[in-house]
Amino acid sequence: MRFSRAIALFVLVSIVFAGNPASAQSRTLKDAWFKSIAAVQWKVQTQGSIRGSALAAGDRVYFGSADGNLFAVTRKSGDVVWKFKTNGAISGTPAFAKGTLYFTSRDLHLYAVDAATGKERWNFKTGSLLPHFWGWEYFQSTPVVENDILYVGAGDGVCYALQASDGKVLWKFKTNGRIRSTPVIQNQSVLVASYDGVVYALDKSKGTLQWRYETEGAHLKSDDFGWDRNAIDATPVVTDSKLVLGSRDGSLYAVDMKTRALLWKFTYGPTWSISSPLVHQGKVFVGWSDNKLFCAVDLQTGKEVWKYEAGDYVYSSPVVAGNTVMVGSGDNKLYGFDAATGKVQWTFKTQGSIYSSPVLDSATVYIGSDDGAMYALRGSSREPVQHLAFFATDLGHDYLKGNPKITAFLQAEKIQALDSAGLKKFMSDRIQDKASSVLIFNHSTVPHSLLTPNEKSGTFRKYIEAGGTVVWTSFAPNLVAFDDKGNFLGEKPDVANALLDVDFDLVHDGGEYSCEVTAAGRRYGLSDFFVANFSVKPGAVNETFAVNEYGRSVCWVKKLGAGRFIQWRTWSNEIGQRDLDMLLDVAQFRP
Repeated sequence: MRFSRAIALFVLVSIVFAGNPASAQSRTLKDAWFKSIAAVQWKVQTQGSIRGSALAAGDRVYFGSADGNLFAVTRKSGDVVWKFKTNGAISGTPAFAKGTLYFTSRDLHLYAVDAATGKERWNFKTGSLLPHFWGWEYFQSTPVVENDILYVGAGDGVCYALQASDGKVLWKFKTNGRIRSTPVIQNQSVLVASYDGVVYALDKSKGTLQWRYETEGAHLKSDDFGWDRNAIDATPVVTDSKLVLGSRDGSLYAVDMKTRALLWKFTYGPTWSISSPLVHQGKVFVGWSDNKLFCAVDLQTGKEVWKYEAGDYVYSSPVVAGNTVMVGSGDNKLYGFDAATGKVQWTFKTQGSIYSSPVLDSATVYIGSDDGAMYALRGSSREPVQHLAFFATDLGHDYLKGNPKITAFLQAEKIQALDSAGLKKFMSDRIQDKASSVLIFNHSTVPHSLLTPNEKSGTFRKYIEAGGTVVWTSFAPNLVAFDDKGNFLGEKPDVANALLDVDFDLVHDGGEYSCEVTAAGRRYGLSDFFVANFSVKPGAVNETFAVNEYGRSVCWVKKLGAGRFIQWRTWSNEIGQRDLDMLLDVAQFRP
């Protein structure tokens, strides 16, 4: 597809964590911590989009926001330690060396800040921005530090080498386009890609040109196409004597580092390759723009191995843990793919586009979002949910039916819908095969056929005890009864209490009460408080997510055998999109 300048094509520069011994963050992790997601460890809300990535160093995590602040938060809980304010958006990733953080801002400055206190040590102002008529440059270059020398690109088209201690310029090299990619140190060279479509190899001690590689885009006139065909946003990757990089000219390149000969070129046609590629086990993983694809390409042949169409552009740069490749998308989701097959193992949805790149930190992954939040997600070595379905039948009295917004949302997400017969078969099959599964109940009644011969030995209870998970979105199961004519027969918690070994108490549920969220509830994404009803004694459940004014659990987990019953929240107000996304996230968590 071709674009005019007036069409808003969302583009960003993806950050690659390579070539910086002092502050590099690995994009690969051997441990299989992310077969699934266990929970949200913490979330920090800012007042601007987060498109740069986080940096984990010591007991803190550092990241910037479009609100102009660099944040330092605790690694364990996400508590804000300090903020450093600049006069422009911070949409790159900070670097760390010898107790100092280095980062760039839209105010054209490079900053050096004390990592412990957040106090400025020095700043350096770059030159004026070079003209760029196509826009959508969402990121700045990330600094790289080696042997007390800092290397960084800037919007004035210059690659700078500065003394890390005081910001003194040691050398600078001018290109013909803005530099938004991150310099890559390779032996005695610094590789830097520019918006002029060229990759430059510079002598890292003197800044003199060693060689240059011109992409096809370096020889194209973007005006002839009506959209940018020149710029290189993504940071190149060097592996096995190959230089791998993507370009806005629509191609992914593999170049011989010794001869600078083109080994292969892969393209889907006129669609930008913005994502910084990840090379892992003989494959190149990379995202694309207009076709919304994320794909794996064979490193040796340049042939497609697999592809997946996301809901929006994939400009985030991937990371891999074990056999799980993770990448964000403009459709608000962080994806976990099987690296071999491209099958989606899990997703985590935020409230904004994810242009930020994930960062691995042992069993935690950090990801920023355009919703202004930085998320710390705790990984799980448990297999992802293999079977996910929901029950929301129209049978029964209107009072018993679930929220129509939940049903419509789950249908739109293509979650399998079950009727009463399908529900029983689903549960019976999982009892037999023990495959990991989750059932979302958007209905307040368990069908009688699942409760025979009694609550404790019926199919519903056996399903949970066999390892199944039920996420319940309504009031206590089978609490309210009506006769065949629709006449109200009363409220009795007997079935629910026997079924779940709890103590729903109508005395404490005669109304709706403010509920305070616990630390465990925040890990599952709940807001600090909400209004709800129907509660149990905290001692009757295994984990409490929120308590009401009586100190009773209103949102909780009950373990039964190998499985779990999750009493999710009830809604006294209009259910929102965040509630819906959170419900699906919770269904996929595997603690």
